[in-house]
Amino acid sequence: MKWSWRLGRIAGIDVFVHATFPILLAWVGFSEYTQSQSWSGALVGILFILVLFAIVVLHELGHA
Repeated sequence: MKWSWRLGRIAGIDVFVHATFPILLAWVGFSEYTQSQSWSGALVGILFILVLFAIVVLHELGHA
């Protein structure tokens, strides 16, 4: 896939992430930092997106 990076393979299924995903993480981290004025708030926002990504990947693997 164009503009995607392969993260690995789970049960014979390739897992990719689009190149804009780090931009999403940076945007969420920045917006959370500006709202809370703390790095812990930014980290919580980034961790939320990463956990959400993991849940979506598990959901899609369930379809396979």
